[in-house]
Amino acid sequence: MGDNTSIRASVRPSVRAAVACFIASLFCTYQFMLQGSTSVMLPGLMQGLDIDLSGVGWVSSAFLYVYLMFQVPGGVVADRFDGRWVLCLCCLLLAIACYWFAHARNFTEATMARAMMGIATSPGIVVCMSLVARWFPLRWFPVLSGMVESMAVLGGGLGPLVLPVLMAAGGWRHAMEVVAASGVVLAVLVGLLVRNGPEVESGRDPDSEPYETCNWSLLLKNRRFWCYCLYGFGCFVMVNSFAGLWGIPFMTDRYPENPRLAQTSVSLIFIGLAIGAPLIGGLVTLFGHCRRFMLASVVAQIVFALLIIYGNSSIQGMCLLCFLAGLSCGGYLLVFAMISDMVSSEIRGVAMAVANGFMLLGAPVVQPLIGKCLEWLSEDNGYPLSVACYRQAFVVILVCQMLALGCAVASMCCKSD
Repeated sequence: MGDNTSIRASVRPSVRAAVACFIASLFCTYQFMLQGSTSVMLPGLMQGLDIDLSGVGWVSSAFLYVYLMFQVPGGVVADRFDGRWVLCLCCLLLAIACYWFAHARNFTEATMARAMMGIATSPGIVVCMSLVARWFPLRWFPVLSGMVESMAVLGGGLGPLVLPVLMAAGGWRHAMEVVAASGVVLAVLVGLLVRNGPEVESGRDPDSEPYETCNWSLLLKNRRFWCYCLYGFGCFVMVNSFAGLWGIPFMTDRYPENPRLAQTSVSLIFIGLAIGAPLIGGLVTLFGHCRRFMLASVVAQIVFALLIIYGNSSIQGMCLLCFLAGLSCGGYLLVFAMISDMVSSEIRGVAMAVANGFMLLGAPVVQPLIGKCLEWLSEDNGYPLSVACYRQAFVVILVCQMLALGCAVASMCCKSD
């Protein structure tokens, strides 16, 4: 009788937890849709703000650079304040920033509005991960964090589908006004349905590590912590550097007879990632051994990257390889699981924010580095660039992946400092 009562009592919090975490995850969907929104507004932005392509690039990148700068402050906010009100405030700030962007009259105003979006979104993913960690046992964290990441990737895919429809109805300014209104609606949903939740029993994996001290300055001296951060950086570089920028021109030059399918093959990396993140997280939840899955993930990623860059498959085979590469990239989220399991709740937000910042470094660091390599190689090969130039420049991606492999091996060999 007592067992049945406790089972029934546990159902209500579980439903409440699922609703709270789902609504919170919609913030990540909203964030990622905004992050890439300028890519579908290119002509309108150039005309409306009287700027060139370079100016659009600066306006767009203002979001990411400020977002990276505010990762640690965002983590501190996630640790110190109630997650519901943090997300509410972030939604309202995003709505204000979107409305400001919709009515921007020049380059400066548009850049400041995008920077404000970066500030408003900086605590988002960390708050969502913290909510998952508070509501559910940590053994469920890998699969649930994977679902949060899938919701975020979904937002990146929704942007190119939804925004052009809104733009067709009234231009890019009208589209951003609708997006701003959506932010207010989301803030209301978060305020009504999201709760910070209790700190549940961990249900820790036998393969996990003992909690670290609550002093985050000591955590930053922990070698394992930096090992996980570097793993996330190397494991995610295929997504933000290859799929995020250089993959499309490479595939287009490689398959000139079918450019549309070549571009589609790159988008399959994101689809694979959206499936792979919760899939790998689910396997870890079922079987444990997070480090082994981290190692297997990065090994598979390196194999698929080699086949994509240097193989000679057909365009259909390339689509399959890109999907499998995205699937294997899902192992990056295990970094959040390991860090969440090695620190106490008092510093969980800061720890995961630092790790998230490392994963995003591929865009501002590796992307321009590959660009410099291509620029240097083009002096001998001319322009347009040959496939051979891309293959040489993509060694940078493989080096980053090998760094992740080394970190995965080191984490298995040395469990303590």
